[in-house]
Amino acid sequence: MRYKAIFFDRDGTLTKFNEEKELWRDIMVSAWSEKAFEMTYDKMMSLFKLASEGRKPWYTTLDDEREFFKRYYRNMLIEAGVKEDLNERAELLFNELWCNNDRLLFPEVVEVLEYFYNNGYKMGVISDTSPSLEYTLQQLGIAKYFTSFTASSLVGASKPSPTIFNAALFSQGVTAEESLYVDDCKPEADGAREQGFTSFHIDRSGESKGKWTISDLIKIVDYVEEDKTSEIEYYKSLPVVFNGFIDFPHLTDGQLSLVCTAKKPAIPEKNYVPAYEFAVCIEETKIGEVNLRIGYSGFGPDNSSLYYSGQLGYCIEEKYRGKGYAGRACRLLCRVAKAHCMKKLLITNNADNISSRRVCEKLGLRHIRYTKLPEWTDIYKSGQRYMNIYEMDTELFLKH
Repeated sequence: MRYKAIFFDRDGTLTKFNEEKELWRDIMVSAWSEKAFEMTYDKMMSLFKLASEGRKPWYTTLDDEREFFKRYYRNMLIEAGVKEDLNERAELLFNELWCNNDRLLFPEVVEVLEYFYNNGYKMGVISDTSPSLEYTLQQLGIAKYFTSFTASSLVGASKPSPTIFNAALFSQGVTAEESLYVDDCKPEADGAREQGFTSFHIDRSGESKGKWTISDLIKIVDYVEEDKTSEIEYYKSLPVVFNGFIDFPHLTDGQLSLVCTAKKPAIPEKNYVPAYEFAVCIEETKIGEVNLRIGYSGFGPDNSSLYYSGQLGYCIEEKYRGKGYAGRACRLLCRVAKAHCMKKLLITNNADNISSRRVCEKLGLRHIRYTKLPEWTDIYKSGQRYMNIYEMDTELFLKH
């Protein structure tokens, strides 16, 4: 994996301001001032400067931040021409607008965070903001994905200063060259790229164009997924020998045994490879099923269907689960794979299939990646969008 970490800006990248809250603010201030009120970027920055009272940084603790925003809203009312009940009304604005459902997630955010989390990336947020950075993401339910929260008010520097980027890198123990970054502010995205990040400017309007400009966060997933082409070709190139089905009358570990129930021939015109199906049995009792596909190339535009569906599949009846039977069956299937000169087997599962993932983890299989499914796959058509891919080294298991 080329990258070890990914960092996100917050506002405009992961989150957007709640328009209903902003509308409520404008209505209230307009009513109190008896004239139309509209917040602009320049007005907001002017109020920030006024509320800072000459301090730099503006705030370093949550208590500092609370006091800052109370001054901010009071100054907002004064600038708007409100003359009565300033403290009470500023307190009302603060309670309604500060860290109170004032931000919403963009639609694709959780999907993208799940992708990088399941691929083992270190993840952080770098934002020109206050100590409440982590708190705001906790409220939105996504703080759990991140292990660093780098706020300008705590670092003492704003983007695109190298100081704030270096602080974020240090917190994760990675280099810029090992890291991805995305920001909705182009100068800040460019600044990260100058530092050595693979950095993207996100313009959700779609108006900006350029090599490093994207319109949504899914495009970063697509960028990272580009390197799996060589991976797919590697597995398709692995040796396999099939000169007909072989009988395996004694597939047992002394207690658990596999009994062949079907031998499905290849269907060349559909690029379907031959496959074995076995009943998993404890003594005379069938407790589940396993199957093994003999081959690495399948169907699809690049014949890669087996990369996504795997060679080996298993299903143990619910009342027999949790006892290691699926893993033992997989070990026995390595003998069948060896007979066809297959040294590697892929096992794939949905991220939500915890029991299947546990089988792979208990076997100590190598997690190759959590990958995006192409639309042409049967798995995608069934409703799944991402899949875990594990590699089983058959020679390693046959030694034990």
